[in-house]
Amino acid sequence: METHYMKFDDNGNQAISAFNEDPSNPRNSYELGALFWSSISRQVGTIIRNGGDVGDLINNEKDFINFGLHPGIREDAENVRDAIFEAYLDYKHLKIELLTDWLTTTIAEITEGNRKDLIQQDIRNEEIQLKHLENEISLAYEAREELLKSLLANGSPEATRHVINQISQLKQVDQMQRASLKRKRQVAKGAFFSVEERRSFVQQEKQLQKGMQFYEALASQVRSPQDRATLHEHTKKAHRPGYQSSCR
Repeated sequence: METHYMKFDDNGNQAISAFNEDPSNPRNSYELGALFWSSISRQVGTIIRNGGDVGDLINNEKDFINFGLHPGIREDAENVRDAIFEAYLDYKHLKIELLTDWLTTTIAEITEGNRKDLIQQDIRNEEIQLKHLENEISLAYEAREELLKSLLANGSPEATRHVINQISQLKQVDQMQRASLKRKRQVAKGAFFSVEERRSFVQQEKQLQKGMQFYEALASQVRSPQDRATLHEHTKKAHRPGYQSSCR
């Protein structure tokens, strides 16, 4: 299998050269250690920011990441690696975690944490949109109720009670209409429904048709075309099926 080795810039190559010339110099050892960590962190950071796969770097550079092996530092880098793994065969009962193991686990945890944060933010945004939609429907209910009372009650207590009863029935029609729109949306997305559920849907659609006839009869009592258009607009808002979450 072909072995890949880390590429360094001029400053990195100078640090390696200085260490090779005088390995006993503490300064050279420090610079070489700094090169090791900075090279790994820089490349991992670049890959993550660009949305790449850190696994490729880990697989290609595992000798350098795990053992700091590089032919520029040790010409026998491959032989040293083989010797390390041969020695490990005598200690199979020990669980040895390599730096690549830790790096893979840590990056996975960070990535998963970022995904959770994004999902939680999406849920919060959707909850805000849902609350806004529910408020719009509630306002549509109130506006429609006030409109019908002002147009049909005529100030009579008996007429007012009759109108309130009609408004209550109309809210049931709203609920049936929203349920119907939701079912149709689910069918369009390929949702599976049993035979019993489909039969139930047919019956519910028949009830909805009766409910819509009730609404049309009620709307026909509104004489003014402008008031009737306003009534239709309020009812249209009340029929909205609700916000469909992308997280659920």
